[in-house]
Amino acid sequence: MLGRLELLEHADPFGTPFAVIRNPHGEAGVWTLVVRCVADGPWMQDQPQVDSWVASYAGFLAGLGQDNAVICAKAITDTAPDPGGKLAMTVEAGRAAQAPSVARQVIDQVVATYPAASSENVTYVEVTYDGRSLSRKGNEAAIMVELSRRVPGLRGRLEAAGGGAVSMVTKPELPALVRAAYDPASQRFIEQAALSGHRHVVEWAEAGPVASQE
Repeated sequence: MLGRLELLEHADPFGTPFAVIRNPHGEAGVWTLVVRCVADGPWMQDQPQVDSWVASYAGFLAGLGQDNAVICAKAITDTAPDPGGKLAMTVEAGRAAQAPSVARQVIDQVVATYPAASSENVTYVEVTYDGRSLSRKGNEAAIMVELSRRVPGLRGRLEAAGGGAVSMVTKPELPALVRAAYDPASQRFIEQAALSGHRHVVEWAEAGPVASQE
């Protein structure tokens, strides 16, 4: 069933691109947006701020219930060891040629052990819409426009709900995320390729499971 999914891309009213997953099921298809949230967490926050986040998230859920086009919404928390690639490249770029040997040894040890002692915590919010509710004629262009119109509101409400750094997942990013979820060992190589400037690291057709057993 999932093999029929098609990955598209569109831009919001401000020109920022975002990925759209199209499932041809039904008369006008089913369309899904994916939002990335890197939240600050409740630590070092006072209780009124936490209460405000909770109330805003309740408002976000209520808003989804009032949108007749929404047929499904879910939040997925992804916690994985930090590959450490960004740290290594940053340290290497800023390394002083005349740095003392002791300092170089200490920073090299930090770079080597950091991924094992830290983790990436990202929450993805997926919202799925019925194509017929977005466009009575099921026109793809009209559906894309309606989805684009909803993107700023989604981001704004999630930011108010404590989502932290909120952004839309793009077409090149989504296949890499799905592939790493099925094959965690590939995450390090995917990150290295992305840091080297490769935009399409993983193709959509290569993002599924790496093996199967009946």
